[in-house]
Amino acid sequence: MSGSTAPAPAERAHTPLPRWLVLAAFCWLAASWAISTGFMTPSTATRASVAHAVQTFTLMVAAGAVVAWPLARLSLRTPGSIVRTVLLDAITIVVLVHVTIFPLRAISGWSRDRLLLLDASLMSAIAIAASVLLVGLRTDRTVRRALAGIAIVLLAAGPEAPWIALGFQAPSVARALPGALSVAWSFADPSPGPVNAAMMSDTLATAIIAAAALCTALAWSRRAVTLA
Repeated sequence: MSGSTAPAPAERAHTPLPRWLVLAAFCWLAASWAISTGFMTPSTATRASVAHAVQTFTLMVAAGAVVAWPLARLSLRTPGSIVRTVLLDAITIVVLVHVTIFPLRAISGWSRDRLLLLDASLMSAIAIAASVLLVGLRTDRTVRRALAGIAIVLLAAGPEAPWIALGFQAPSVARALPGALSVAWSFADPSPGPVNAAMMSDTLATAIIAAAALCTALAWSRRAVTLA
């Protein structure tokens, strides 16, 4: 027998569960509910006030999932495994959004179809945000991180937002692409009308775009990571 010892197998990169994200998300949800309801009591709550509180709370949930989480992750250093980290983050956000949004149907008056469209729009926005993170986290360069942050803001506010901020008339293409927050606000309307074919087709088109963006970002992530 040889006196040399066999080399130990390489350890797999370990990606811890995002406990900080869970804690931050619960704090965000608690603060959002307190702000949305204004600490109303059962004796002072009315149907209109509850419906408006649900709509505001839904908007803040969407803001946390589409804006706060990606910007917080972009402010941190590049993780050891970008794909696993982003996917774990995204799964955590998706689970928290589902357990938060679905019970609201009991007090919101949403139809089943409207709730499903709201859920699909939020899932699409989260998928696009994850795609931006998969690309933006590949480097610690400030410029690329800043561009990824701008992309997240445009995803939330819509491409029309920069034109409005500069005081210009937005082109028709920009006006035709609403931001994720405006879509969530619209679907969470306290006096919802019937779901029509245009709403369903727009949501389906957004879901297809989100799936394509996520698949492209995952394929791009297989390339060598640049940390410089």
